[in-house]
Amino acid sequence: MDSFRLNFPFEKASFSIQHGQPILLIGSCFSDEIALKFKESGHLVASNPFGTVFHPLVIANFIKSLLDDSVTIISPVQREDVFLAWEANSSFHAYSESELLEKANQVKQEWKTALQNASVLLITVGTAFGYYLQNGELVGNCHKFPAANFEKRLSESNEIIAAFTEMIAVLKNINPSLKIVFTVSPVRHIKDGIIENNLSKARLLEAVHAVQNEVNVSYFPSYEIVVDELRDYRFYKTDRVHPTEEAVTYVWKRFSETYFSDTTIALNEEVAQYHSMKKHNVLFTQSVASAKFTQSIENQRLKLIDKGAFIST
Repeated sequence: MDSFRLNFPFEKASFSIQHGQPILLIGSCFSDEIALKFKESGHLVASNPFGTVFHPLVIANFIKSLLDDSVTIISPVQREDVFLAWEANSSFHAYSESELLEKANQVKQEWKTALQNASVLLITVGTAFGYYLQNGELVGNCHKFPAANFEKRLSESNEIIAAFTEMIAVLKNINPSLKIVFTVSPVRHIKDGIIENNLSKARLLEAVHAVQNEVNVSYFPSYEIVVDELRDYRFYKTDRVHPTEEAVTYVWKRFSETYFSDTTIALNEEVAQYHSMKKHNVLFTQSVASAKFTQSIENQRLKLIDKGAFIST
């Protein structure tokens, strides 16, 4: 795929990510794609506890509420017999309000601790278009309620900058050594319209770069890599919205070049080979050869763990 690359150099990050460091990701579905790459490479990672969120103000409010014990983290809403949260994806749900609140409080405690101890937080913003209830509350998901219930609004850059600046200050207060990485998702929100999607991405890019210039955070250009390096619709799925696995793998390669040392990249590849070995189908499960193969996989797992890789059972 290197033949498709434009001359698009960007500097290696001022810090490196290593195995054993707790890594958190939050934001659009692209966050989950990259989280999976981290996991497949043996890193200790957690992603999107309330499901995918796309709007920067929702993300900032979510993180601030996680760290503020005086704030209720979610606003429950009922749709038929299902209880949902305005701040969360529909994957986060329950069948009673009390159950939903209990789940939310558990997430809050877990992620508050995680944010206090994380080494890296990767934030992926997807769109600057937000949906507001009549009471002025910004929602993370409309949950298929009627469009008349919401006002669609394009957030101003200064709104996003202020929200992220405040969020970063809160994070640095509880975890001064936390490294924060921003990226803009290459997923295209074409339901808003082609022109509108580009305007939205421009707002996000402007805001994130302004924040980067003011505080010590990192920016990774996943949006620019897909749009300007790959720059071909064959790197999008048939919906012409989501990048293909090939595109995500390419972005991961560029991410690795930016944030990993050669030693970390080598261990990433070893872990990937281990997972590939585990997928091998053994025909004669009771044979001596099968027993040896199973033992060799276990030996490899222990060696990788000894090197610092995290491999879930």
